[in-house]
Amino acid sequence: SLELIATAVKCLQRRHTTEYLQGDLSYSLMGLLRQRPDARKGDSGFQAFARLSLANDSNMLLERLICLFPPDPYAPWYSFEDQWDASLWDGYPRIQVCGIGDDDTVILDGARAATIHWKSFKKVMLRGNRTVIRHIAVIALTMVAPLIISGILLLASGAHVVGAVVLTFALIILLLSPWLINRIYLGKVLSAQPYFFGIEGYVHLHTIEKKLLGVNLNRLSWSTTASPLSKHNLSNRAHFKKHCEGQDPKSDPGVNARIQKALQSTASQEKIFTLVDTYTMTVTLFATVRPPVAVLACGKEGGMQRALLCSYDWTNNTLYRETVIRIETPAYWKMSPIRRVRLGLQTRTKVG
Repeated sequence: SLELIATAVKCLQRRHTTEYLQGDLSYSLMGLLRQRPDARKGDSGFQAFARLSLANDSNMLLERLICLFPPDPYAPWYSFEDQWDASLWDGYPRIQVCGIGDDDTVILDGARAATIHWKSFKKVMLRGNRTVIRHIAVIALTMVAPLIISGILLLASGAHVVGAVVLTFALIILLLSPWLINRIYLGKVLSAQPYFFGIEGYVHLHTIEKKLLGVNLNRLSWSTTASPLSKHNLSNRAHFKKHCEGQDPKSDPGVNARIQKALQSTASQEKIFTLVDTYTMTVTLFATVRPPVAVLACGKEGGMQRALLCSYDWTNNTLYRETVIRIETPAYWKMSPIRRVRLGLQTRTKVG
């Protein structure tokens, strides 16, 4: 039935008819579904479709539509196109629409969300392998201060030989401390403290990693297919043949042109933003007008999770979908379940 609905909507929106009610298009779809709610004169086209979706909850029409994002962010609600060429039936929603609000908004339940931090980077805790060398290095550096104090006390008490040996051992550890610190903090990262950091504009990976982790060790990587601006290619590394790895989006002439254009953009024009996911150590470049303040995970498709990047309007307590990205499944499970939230699908500012 989902294929029939998608096909019917594409056919109906091409026809030129006289409007009787704003929800005419949605009411025309009732013949394809079992449950048929009564027509209401005051409903907009979106509200009529939302009530039709709620009545036929097993199809999860509206939930699937929320997870799609058309190439034109200002396309009408009945545009079933997707920037990744996914169809209505390709994804599986993780949310439920439990109510219909004013101004073409819906009430969502069952979503997971995370805050995007824009003000500054926070300290990110990393966990690496617990190797024997790393364990010995931690113990040695911890013992430096007690060894120095013990050596001084032994010298003061007359045990010159023992005191000299202890101080010499402490001095050796001090001289080796740069190498020991490297052994503690370098190496493969098994997990990291989950954060989403937002940056306006394009920033190189090396700069982000140096500011975030203190040193550039090539731990961060560009996402492969997280947004329409993401680029990827096949790896040439020896042990990663035919492995897909992210590429710097700026290397693409089309993306670079959008980055340069965004530098001169006004408040109502498209801007480029960089999103850093510390848990998966990936960086995503995306474009939107307003900076999003939250990541709202709503479904899964193509082996990844669909996440809405939303701005917030405090005057009506509503989140507005600015764009949609794809995130890794491990990052989804690190996000927090939230209570019901009010969501608007249309962005509030049109590109000038």
